[in-house]
Amino acid sequence: MPFATGAVATEIWGKAPIEVIGLYKLTPFYPALQKIYVYITGQGDKLSAPEVLGQAVAHTLTTPNLKVGYSVAPDTQQTFLMATLPRRMVDRIMGGQLGLLPK
Repeated sequence: MPFATGAVATEIWGKAPIEVIGLYKLTPFYPALQKIYVYITGQGDKLSAPEVLGQAVAHTLTTPNLKVGYSVAPDTQQTFLMATLPRRMVDRIMGGQLGLLPK
């Protein structure tokens, strides 16, 4: 049974110390890493609770009439677009939002 979960709030989201990014300060990757770090740390309120995913799995295991797929993501429209659009287009959209594309 396919699930479109998006990001789930687990302990890993709080384990990204800013000091790790400092190791790349003298590399050309540093500005991009800063932007990605800000984006990732700002996602905390947009994450699905693990309980919601567990309830969806329990539902699929106990229901007699299964659907083809389930979306458990907080933003189902974004999840649908990311699964439907070509990968390179998704990469360009995300790169543009993060300011990682050359101008």
